Amino acid sequence: MKRLINIHRLIKILVQNQNTSLETDRQKKLVKWLIFCDTWPQLVGNILNGPKKPDSQNSLLDLAESLHEKVRNPASTEPVPDFDGLEDFAVYVRSFKRDGLSPAAIQAEEKRIEEEKKVYALSVADIDDDFRLAAKLSQMVRKPAHRT
Repeated sequence: MKRLINIHRLIKILVQNQNTSLETDRQKKLVKWLIFCDTWPQLVGNILNGPKKPDSQNSLLDLAESLHEKVRNPASTEPVPDFDGLEDFAVYVRSFKRDGLSPAAIQAEEKRIEEEKKVYALSVADIDDDFRLAAKLSQMVRKPAHRT
């Protein structure tokens, strides 16, 4: 966790303009990207170098779906990299309990969820040079995997 926070801080220092901070929504997307890079390092190249749907609003979900398709219909003998949990991560938004909430409060929470879905979804346009730099830094400082 500390490593992710430090990478986030470093990226902010490197990419933000002097005397201005990164937009809140952009910072949220950067955090999600860094978590993705740390959790699924074997898939980062698929996002950075793989085929892109120019109108994609959720690159991580597209990747999870394409990997599911490769598992269902293998076109080669190459193993599909581990992507457990990626689909859930791609669409995750903090939920709420309806118990005891008024209809207005429920409506407000549903609106919040829809807004957060927009904020946290990483589109093709979001993954720009700054995000590429973040991915490289994440890979450089990554702890080596323990082999058994």
